[in-house]
Amino acid sequence: MSKVFLNCFETCKCITACEHSGKTCQSYAPEYLEVLMEVKPKVVLEWGPGMNTYLALAAGALVHSVEHNPIWIPHLHSTNFIVHAIPLEDVENYVMPLKDLSSVDVFFIDSGHRERCLLEISKHCRGDAIICLHDAQRERYHPYLKLFDYVKFLNRGFAVASFHERVLHFPTGDPRYPA
Repeated sequence: MSKVFLNCFETCKCITACEHSGKTCQSYAPEYLEVLMEVKPKVVLEWGPGMNTYLALAAGALVHSVEHNPIWIPHLHSTNFIVHAIPLEDVENYVMPLKDLSSVDVFFIDSGHRERCLLEISKHCRGDAIICLHDAQRERYHPYLKLFDYVKFLNRGFAVASFHERVLHFPTGDPRYPA
């Protein structure tokens, strides 16, 4: 594990509140870090920047970040961080900011259009891509997770999905939640 990764992980363990809202929202950080360390993505497409952005950048990925609210866009000066500022009302462009998803290794979904994002990813992603869903405990997302062949809840609110069985091999997991 790189020193940057270790520092980022220590930061994740210490952060308990979002900068903008004061709500606890970093519950997925250790599990997402595990995914990034296992997959070693070159390209990440995320809906909803946050700690996930910093983790993906620390992992060395090119990060495409979709956000509708400017207050949530991190002010990063990195050539590996590309912001797609798209209004929620522009659903077609919001859920498909890139016309070709074949280069994306990891998808991270934390947005108002989770269902549509999952649907479009299921149609257009590579078979070995990993999909990470924040707030996965919400039952309305479960039919969309079932679009993928393999689903594993790494904790109550964070699930990974894929058409490839490697998601089943992530060491953490929460047997109390559906696969």
